[in-house]
Amino acid sequence: MRLYTTHMRGEKYLGNSESKELHDLDKVKQQCNIDNIVNSGNEIPFSTLKEALSEGFIQCSHCLNQINDQSLKTDYLLNNNL
Repeated sequence: MRLYTTHMRGEKYLGNSESKELHDLDKVKQQCNIDNIVNSGNEIPFSTLKEALSEGFIQCSHCLNQINDQSLKTDYLLNNNL
C-alpha cells in the first residue's frame, strides 16, 4: 500500500527514522505498523532497497525478510567494505 498523502510520494520503501527499520510498501504486513510510523512522523521515503541499505537501514522481518537478489547483496557488501 504505497502512500501518496504524506511526503512519501508513492515510493516503494518506507524507512522508520527512529528504529532504522525498512519496509516494502508493496508487501507490508499488519505487524509492520506503518500507520504508527507515519502518525509519529518517522517515515523516510526510499525508491530503492540499495539506497536504504546504504544509509544503514535494516530490513523488516515481516515484509523484507531477506535480500533475494544476489547482485544486490554483492553490490551492497562491496560498497560497504564487508
